[in-house]
Amino acid sequence: MGPSARRALLTLLLPGLLIAACAAPPRPPATGAVASEGHALAWRLFSENREVAGVFVIKGAPAETEALVREIAATSAAIAEELERQARQAGWSLDRTGLPLAEEAARARIRAETSRALLAAFGASFERRLLLTQVEALGYGAALLAVVAEVETDPLRRRSL
Repeated sequence: MGPSARRALLTLLLPGLLIAACAAPPRPPATGAVASEGHALAWRLFSENREVAGVFVIKGAPAETEALVREIAATSAAIAEELERQARQAGWSLDRTGLPLAEEAARARIRAETSRALLAAFGASFERRLLLTQVEALGYGAALLAVVAEVETDPLRRRSL
């Protein structure tokens, strides 16, 4: 294929590729399982994250970082409590995430390795690692809550999410 044919092909394909790249992510199927399992996954994440400020019992960080992490922990606790309330109201089990056992094991390993890395770090390295864990956790949590809200059929729960 010559240069002019490649250019013509790219001219035809480029708009489609750009549109595909900018398209919204696919929506999950609107089923009760997605809402129930999504609540369970989000509840687990925020329940674990409400304990993050406990690291300051053994480790120190600048006052601004401690204040931010304590605020994140308090917000995580409030979100976990709201998810628990919603699950009780809907009759969902928060133990049923729908994840395969291998995924559960991988997540447990990541949690353990992250905890060990935080405990082994000092000073600015500790602060950086701690803040990065929060960026990752909260980014995932926000995306998860958005997905669950999309399939939530109860208007009050949807608004809360």
